Amino acid sequence: MYILNDSERDFLIGIDYALLTNKEKEVLARKTLEVPDGGIIVELGTAKGGATSIFHRFGQGKNVSIYSYDLNPCTEARAIFTGETNVTFIQSTTHDAAMQWIGKNLAIDLLFVDAGHMFVDIFNDFNDWVACLKKGGTIIFHDVDTKAFGGLNFLGVKLFCDTILRLNLLTNPEQFDTMLCGVIETPGIKVTFADSMETFTAIAKNAVEVIEYYRERFLDFLSVEKHDTTLDGPKILSYLGPHVKINCFIFAYILINWLREIFNNPAVSSKKLAFVNKILSHAWNLSAWNNAVTLIDYGRGCHKFPAKKLDISMIKDVNDLSKFVALEESKLQAVWQIAGPVFEKIVKLLENEFISLSNLNSYENYKRFIIFGAGPTGIQCCEELLKNNRTVIAFIDNMYINGSTFNGYSVYTPEFFFKEDLSYDAVVLGSKGLKWQMYIQLVSLGYDSKVFF
Repeated sequence: MYILNDSERDFLIGIDYALLTNKEKEVLARKTLEVPDGGIIVELGTAKGGATSIFHRFGQGKNVSIYSYDLNPCTEARAIFTGETNVTFIQSTTHDAAMQWIGKNLAIDLLFVDAGHMFVDIFNDFNDWVACLKKGGTIIFHDVDTKAFGGLNFLGVKLFCDTILRLNLLTNPEQFDTMLCGVIETPGIKVTFADSMETFTAIAKNAVEVIEYYRERFLDFLSVEKHDTTLDGPKILSYLGPHVKINCFIFAYILINWLREIFNNPAVSSKKLAFVNKILSHAWNLSAWNNAVTLIDYGRGCHKFPAKKLDISMIKDVNDLSKFVALEESKLQAVWQIAGPVFEKIVKLLENEFISLSNLNSYENYKRFIIFGAGPTGIQCCEELLKNNRTVIAFIDNMYINGSTFNGYSVYTPEFFFKEDLSYDAVVLGSKGLKWQMYIQLVSLGYDSKVFF
């Protein structure tokens, strides 16, 4: 894997007009470097030209042609590239652009999909453009929710990307922050409405199973009658169970069910507001959020979602599905105004259960460690482990290619590593600010041992 130098990293950090994380910028840079000489990059969604700037900088010297499409004029992006001959901006719908491109008979090496974020948008963009990719070409989707968010931010994008992953349409799929990358070996493939509905019903079924498991536990947890005023990690874990599988998407629905319980069931004690009142200054406005959820459900026909057996009688085509998903996104983002602060408090309490490496002496049986995070914090963790006569087996990191090296150790993606039969005792989270997201990913892969940091 190509290692960016300091000058290249500084360039990427300086593109502050790009709606991309630094990790996502690095991914675009590396994928651009993989484009062959004379290759073609197509970008769906120009915005301010942040991604375009990365394509241009890292495609220099290779005669790469860049085409960027957007429904808006994107004057700021155009101004950056005045006089550049290898960057072409076209104001057009992505559908019309695809129909025109097909007539050019030009195979695309790298397709970056970041235009409309409704389900119908990404569904059509993929089906319109995938035939234009060369065999073995790369496709990148942006704003694909991580496991920690699970669809809270962009449910439509997640639904579509879950579908192509389920169908194994991407070769070597990798996700970096909210960027999903993969190779298309069969450019003529299409995703159907039936494919998407199968994924949608599976998401609903899986979600409701987790929600039902936690529903009563959370109603107990949120009740002042069930615990004292001092909350800590062990108490929360006693309610959540041994395997915490909650992400933001699931937690939002738990709060939606809880709101319904509070306001629609007179038998539920009002004291169940106590925990939320300790965290939120606007808890008195909970009834307004409950009304918003009720109105959204009513407006789309009172279909219950998620559910084990989803009522799909009114979802006849891709447009119907997209509208249904869009209303769910609205509901989730509305309720997250109250769920977010509560979730953040619970996360902080759970993170208190992660074990500091400064307390290693109390865990003599833990000898062999994996470090999650191949970066500066990961190096510090490695040094601390070695200082305490522990063994570092390997690093895992979502940014690295399997078999790469970092700090003298092999690096694997978490998904690949946990399929291997390697002996280790525990994982160390080598990050200062992403511990919860890392923990969610570990649990989703079946990890159930102690967590150090």
